Amino acid sequence: MKQDLISIIIPAYNAKQFLKSTVESVLNQSYKNIEVIVVDDGSTDETMNLFPDFEKRGVRCFAQKNSGACTARNLGLKNAKGDYIQFLDADDLIHKDKLLFQLEAMQRDNADISMCFWGKFIKNATDVEPFIHQHIDFSDIQNGKDIMRSIGMKNWAGVHHQYLIRRDLIEKAGEWNQTLLNNQDGEYFSRVFINAQKVSIVKQQLAYYRVGQVGTVSSLNSTKKIESALKSWDLIYELVSKDDDKTLLAYPKKGYFVNYRITRNKYPKYAKIFAKRFDAVNSPCFLSTWKYYWIVKLFGLYYAPLFYYRLVNFKIIKVTERHPI
Repeated sequence: MKQDLISIIIPAYNAKQFLKSTVESVLNQSYKNIEVIVVDDGSTDETMNLFPDFEKRGVRCFAQKNSGACTARNLGLKNAKGDYIQFLDADDLIHKDKLLFQLEAMQRDNADISMCFWGKFIKNATDVEPFIHQHIDFSDIQNGKDIMRSIGMKNWAGVHHQYLIRRDLIEKAGEWNQTLLNNQDGEYFSRVFINAQKVSIVKQQLAYYRVGQVGTVSSLNSTKKIESALKSWDLIYELVSKDDDKTLLAYPKKGYFVNYRITRNKYPKYAKIFAKRFDAVNSPCFLSTWKYYWIVKLFGLYYAPLFYYRLVNFKIIKVTERHPI
């Protein structure tokens, strides 16, 4: 196997509690031709006190004023020398053979990107739950557009460190969007996926996602984050709507649906907006297979639950399963 250089980029903000374990999971990789880049994003918890020990082990460490993870990733990319790029958050972990297995698959298939399976954990990787999307058939994924279509039609979700990406594909995608406060990875990877001509899938659980942390970037706990999530999915919709293949619209349609569900109880104003966006996208998605999807089509996503329960109460329809709306 050709010994290409892999750059692993780790943005860190107040990550002292977890960063050492994350870096260890990279330094312990069975594939050794790597460079590890850690970018501190103006931490206030002495994260940078870990840097001297990291640097002794060859880790390249940078610091910036607090500007967000996207800015930190862009700084890492500017300093990366690798032929392949691995993004990794400062509290997540990867299996010791992740880079080896994915690089072997990419070189064998002449692929632009590799995708592996992933699982969640709370304290350490020994507690990782089984692959949460093991019921999904991924055999129809050949390129990046297939990934977006599959997410929209089969209702699964990914994490950005499950991917290994060729450097030239990263350059086509451009920089991370530094204006976004939420779903930065979804917006960024939509630009990666749409340019990926060949995908290799390693059907092993090699990426581990830490859950249970309060105040994470991905949580919609403020109106600014919600508005940013809306902006991100609007950007994704704009991107894929330019493509001749309109089945790709299932991807942003699913994104609007997920955010409608997240905001419905605490932020009904925004839930209505996400629901209207969902209704306006002229494409099927995973929800289209629901036997009562006609209620959504007739009344719109936001009001569909109300009419669904009325139909149930009047025994016009019979409940056989928990409704998905």
